[in-house]
Amino acid sequence: MRLHLAGQDREIAQHIDALRESEHQFRTLADNMSQLAWTASPRGQAHWYNERWYAYTGTSLEAMKVLGWRSLLHPEHRERVLARLQYCFSTGSIWEDTFPLRGKDGVFNWFLSRALPMRDAQGHITHWHSYRHYGSGQR
Repeated sequence: MRLHLAGQDREIAQHIDALRESEHQFRTLADNMSQLAWTASPRGQAHWYNERWYAYTGTSLEAMKVLGWRSLLHPEHRERVLARLQYCFSTGSIWEDTFPLRGKDGVFNWFLSRALPMRDAQGHITHWHSYRHYGSGQR
């Protein structure tokens, strides 16, 4: 029995190591891509942003938890963008939109944004992955 438990412990440790390595690879990729990226809960509550996001916006995770990324939307586009995004969160549809987002310099630049629902084996949304691609000169 003791040998069997030791084998299970070793297997669990290997799974934990593999999960840590996968997380490390994801963060390395996400933090080094040119797009701004974030992940969110099934209902759309953002809980992670990549380093490009922080570099562009001049914010921190703590600030985003208080202010939310919506505070960086251009006021003329905020209502439209949020209505469409909320619709997609409630229906599980892929979200895609183009709108200006304020940078740390106070200038609004246009971004193409997209959010994809990630689903479990039963089809339930477990989280959302999103990216924003800078679209210089759009609109």
